[in-house]
Amino acid sequence: MSFANSPLLRLQFVVFVALGLFGQVLFSVIAHFLGFDNRVCMLLYRGGYLCLCSYIVVYSFKESNKIFLRPFPISLFFFWFYYFMRLVWDSSVANVDLMLPIWEFFAWGFGSCFLPSLTAFVLSGRVIRQSNSAFLGIAGAFMLGTASILFFLINGFERVRFMLPNLNPINVSQSFMLLSLIGLSSVFWGSRSNRRIRALSFAVFFLALMMGAYAGSRGAMLSFAASCIVLIFLYFQSSFTFKRRKFFAVAGVLFASFFLFITFVLPSFFERINTSGFDANSIIRMMAFKESFDAFLGHPLFGAGFRLHLTLQENIYSGFSVWFPHNLIAESLGLGGMFLSVTLCCCLVLAFRNAYALSKSLEFESWRLSILVASFGFVLFSGHLSNIPLFWIAMGIAASPSDISAQKS
Repeated sequence: MSFANSPLLRLQFVVFVALGLFGQVLFSVIAHFLGFDNRVCMLLYRGGYLCLCSYIVVYSFKESNKIFLRPFPISLFFFWFYYFMRLVWDSSVANVDLMLPIWEFFAWGFGSCFLPSLTAFVLSGRVIRQSNSAFLGIAGAFMLGTASILFFLINGFERVRFMLPNLNPINVSQSFMLLSLIGLSSVFWGSRSNRRIRALSFAVFFLALMMGAYAGSRGAMLSFAASCIVLIFLYFQSSFTFKRRKFFAVAGVLFASFFLFITFVLPSFFERINTSGFDANSIIRMMAFKESFDAFLGHPLFGAGFRLHLTLQENIYSGFSVWFPHNLIAESLGLGGMFLSVTLCCCLVLAFRNAYALSKSLEFESWRLSILVASFGFVLFSGHLSNIPLFWIAMGIAASPSDISAQKS
């Protein structure tokens, strides 16, 4: 039996991607619903996910060790190698006060970013199927649908955002938006002979979009819009024939429905969208970006290291618990200089180039490019380098070429 067509491999792929993109929201809500300690629940979830990633990587290494010598995993390795070496140097030699215990940086960086991204790379290229987006949409709908039901059972419908004491609404919004993009991709390129699957995919797309707006992240919404433009462009360029008037009529109805939803059901979110770029939060983040760029200019080759976080906390976020610039590029430049930023750019270029080429040859895999665009947009507005697992997983999926399954060690 061909390894690429193994049902077990396809199951691994769906479980791996679904847990990585939607697991945090589900298990955080379950922990709150049952009264468990969220930190313990997250450690169990991350530990289980780490074991799954380790198993897939070790098995893939035995099956085809040349996969790990490709440009993307090499660039990924050098990025995290320098990141961790600088972390050890700053904490042990330079005596820099870290904003988190050093083990948390290692645990999040290795267990939630590096290893899942590597796993996504070695696994995703082996599973090239038209039904991928549909199965992922179903799995994501089950997980986030369960989380939504439990959330409303806990809080009713009075809450203005999908948020809990230990669950950031930004992360919730990002997960829902990624699910919506997967659903939209399934509508465009899923099984065209199975109307039930396409109808279910459309429901996943629309309901996930509504819940993503309810969680209320402006950055996630902007990134989602950019990804939708990419998907629509690819759809127009595909070989499928369709009636453009009908397409724009449906798109117009959806846009009008969504606009009315956020205007009348989510007025606070609508007001925050209108003040984007001018409110205090946006201005502070722009100041943090400037501070990070100044740190890069002062240390252009190797960066200011983890002293950057302390500088931001003292000069920009004084009185707040935030200590990172909420921008992947700014933090990469300020913390690691050209060395860290060049390796990151190599990863991004390889991922975007491969995902675009794959979407042109196999249109039904366009969901990979869409979630990469969206997740890259996310990290331009939130998170720090070692705590953005959605981005690293999406980048690994996008960078994985379709010929991996044919390569033997």
